[in-house]
Amino acid sequence: MSISSILVGIALLFVSVLVVGQPWWKPQRRMRSETTVLSAATLESQREAVYAALADLDFDYSVSKVNDDDYRATRTRLMAQAVSVLQQLDSTAADAEAQVEALVRSRRTRRSKHRPAPATSSAAQCPTCGATVAEGDRFCAKCGTTLNTICPNCGRPTAAADHFCAKCGAALVTEVQAA
Repeated sequence: MSISSILVGIALLFVSVLVVGQPWWKPQRRMRSETTVLSAATLESQREAVYAALADLDFDYSVSKVNDDDYRATRTRLMAQAVSVLQQLDSTAADAEAQVEALVRSRRTRRSKHRPAPATSSAAQCPTCGATVAEGDRFCAKCGTTLNTICPNCGRPTAAADHFCAKCGAALVTEVQAA
């Protein structure tokens, strides 16, 4: 044997040990999520198997291959299995939904801590005629009076003609939307 064939053999042995040992080196978090997916997939396959067994039993009963007593006992047992599997699937789905909701809630709280609260408009009426104006309106729809706006960044009132906030420097110009 040559030295090169020995080195190739050792390299192949090393690679095979890495490939075979990889499942034991995975992080524990991944293993849990894969187990959840496998259990849901297993439960779904069990549900389909129970449904198929019920369909087969009903067909066998309809062609008189199964007597009444066996049919009732077997159908009761299969229905109990189906109920059990469906309850487990529901609890698995509820657990997954609860986990997703918890993640969404935690992300929202983290985002709200880093982002300032949006400013609310204090002027819901035109100062001239008293007509109700919508948030973001620059002019009164009834009398045409120029309305003050509020900076979306810091909440400070600004004049409608201003392009930038005097306090924080945020741009106040709104984009023109195509009709």
